[in-house]
Amino acid sequence: MVRENQIANSASAGYGAIARGPSIFFPSAVPRAGKTVVELEQALRGEIEKIIKEGVTEEELARVKAQVVAGHVYQRDSIYSQAMQLGRLESMGLSFRDIDTILEKLKTVTAQQVRDVTKKYFNDDSLTVAVLDPQPLENKLPAKAPTGLRH
Repeated sequence: MVRENQIANSASAGYGAIARGPSIFFPSAVPRAGKTVVELEQALRGEIEKIIKEGVTEEELARVKAQVVAGHVYQRDSIYSQAMQLGRLESMGLSFRDIDTILEKLKTVTAQQVRDVTKKYFNDDSLTVAVLDPQPLENKLPAKAPTGLRH
């Protein structure tokens, strides 16, 4: 969508891996200049349909797994991130000792499982589309610079 089709300036996805009960998966994208939100939504739907029909390649899946594992490793560089991860697990009824188990289970996910889950959950019955439409800042006065302060 960004490089090949050039419909979006950026595209990403996220989900709550650890939650009590159902969680959400949210793809998001910013349309490229000259492209509409409708074109962008169609492109996102096309990518989902492609996964349902063709699945993901082993290479794609391996790359995503490596990114997630690397993210967990890099989290350990920060005391703040470690505390957040521990607190998140404990508040969801899991133990901080489950971190390694979670990563090991992630490594066992197959391309077929990704396809099956996409087919089961990514449909119009479970879809919410939100469009953020920034409004112009016309008729707004610029913020006053602080007086008496010099750097």
